[in-house]
Amino acid sequence: MFAMTDAAGGYLARMLKEARAPKGTAIRIVREEDKLKPKLDRPRAGDLAYDHAGTKVLLMDPKVSSMLETSILDVEQTQDGTKLIILNG
Repeated sequence: MFAMTDAAGGYLARMLKEARAPKGTAIRIVREEDKLKPKLDRPRAGDLAYDHAGTKVLLMDPKVSSMLETSILDVEQTQDGTKLIILNG
């Protein structure tokens, strides 16, 4: 089952705040050209949604969710700052 670490949830919440995203908006993981990318979006029918501290921060459609069903979303500190990473379980 897909999981999101508390650190990743906090990072997504900060991203939403810094982007001044409208209420109800979250980060959606989308597949583009065989890569997974984050985008701001609103929930859609059939989405899986993940919360952090009572706020919806992550959305995935069923197809992306099935691709990541054994993965963990986490963060990693790099020389360029914090970035999201997907760990395969």
